[in-house]
Amino acid sequence: MAGDLAGARIAYEAGASAGSIDCRVNLASVCLDSGDEGRAETLYREALAQAVDAEGFEAFHVDAAQNLAGVLQARGGYESTREASMLLRDVVRADPERWDAWANLGSALADAGAPKIDAIKCFQRGITRAEAVERDEDTSVELMNGIRSSLGEVYFGLGQCLADLDAPQRLEAYQDGEILLTSRDETVNLYDGTQDDADAAIAETAANALRAALELKNGNFPLAQNALDVLSSRQGASAPDRASPAFVRALFDDFAPTFDDQLQNVLQYKAPAIIAAACAQRGPYATAFDAGCGTGLLGPPLRSSVTRLVGADLSQNMVDKASELGCYDSLVVGDLLDAALYDDVGLPTRYQLIAAADVLCYFGDLKAILARWYDALDVGGDCVFSCERVPGDTWVLGASGRYAHAVDYVRATAEGAGFAVVAAEDIVPRVENGNDVLGTLYVLSKS
Repeated sequence: MAGDLAGARIAYEAGASAGSIDCRVNLASVCLDSGDEGRAETLYREALAQAVDAEGFEAFHVDAAQNLAGVLQARGGYESTREASMLLRDVVRADPERWDAWANLGSALADAGAPKIDAIKCFQRGITRAEAVERDEDTSVELMNGIRSSLGEVYFGLGQCLADLDAPQRLEAYQDGEILLTSRDETVNLYDGTQDDADAAIAETAANALRAALELKNGNFPLAQNALDVLSSRQGASAPDRASPAFVRALFDDFAPTFDDQLQNVLQYKAPAIIAAACAQRGPYATAFDAGCGTGLLGPPLRSSVTRLVGADLSQNMVDKASELGCYDSLVVGDLLDAALYDDVGLPTRYQLIAAADVLCYFGDLKAILARWYDALDVGGDCVFSCERVPGDTWVLGASGRYAHAVDYVRATAEGAGFAVVAAEDIVPRVENGNDVLGTLYVLSKS
């Protein structure tokens, strides 16, 4: 508690050597606080095994299991998240009053692709148990403040899962006695059991959970604000022209450690290969700009078609991952609408290529970004990018929080910016929930 981790390590090592399981668990936590995640994981696993050896098969060390689950959740990836969810199930069976274990279980189930309603129930159990601790007159101010600082994430998880339910799931949740409707619109008849009532009640519950998340974070919670914007647009409100930079930065700063695994192994992400192949046919290019480069998935396949490659992204964590590849000549952090982002001291002229894989799903109105790319290109240069596709003649903000664009809209906007549309080819950039995502590959030229 005094911050003397070295002294704590010595004391706990002595206790662990003497056979204390609790000292082994606390030693693991010291290792974790000291940045030694690998040693911490080993010690937590040893503590769980030691409890079984010492007490028999039914013995279970709740703290070791919950702390190990936290390490695995932070690591991300399907297998780690799945193991974390199994550990947390054991924790709540052993101690059903652990609100944080219920909340973490909800998060793990959502991340592992379990039924959303299971995750919702876990989030709600975490919230009700946390609120019970807050109401207890014996709860210290420090503990109460700690709970409130964590509940924002829990309400966000609840709101996000509720918002993600499809129509049959909304009806199921509406009819489930355990799903808490945190606030009910008096204009909604809650007793005739129609789909419209279920849709309205679940949407209102989701919105209230997201508002609670924002309130608990003093309004500074871009992920919750974006989810609330998406939900509002589905109910008829005007969608914002683009996702807020704060949301995109927060999303991908958190996503960076598991981004490549999720996109390549779960979502079967093909957009970089498709875009690189199109560029190889049009190139080579002396200078290229990878707009929204992320961790650099487009960089390696594009590298053989360009002499100088610059990458840019809003997220510093994503750029840090991209720098590990060694295929970019320069990397910058910033907003793609910022003209200064396209300045590069190694360039005597403008870019000959701007490529963007799965980036415009965070822009609705494309006028500003296409105008910016037109200005950043040299005469005769190409702009090659992918978009998610919808029918019609405009753009929409989908339930996923991603924008999709009609081909006619992109053509008209590109031509309005001064581009010639060389190609608009139907593609499948990735899958989601086992279904192909409909997309379009665009090749534009600046004449």
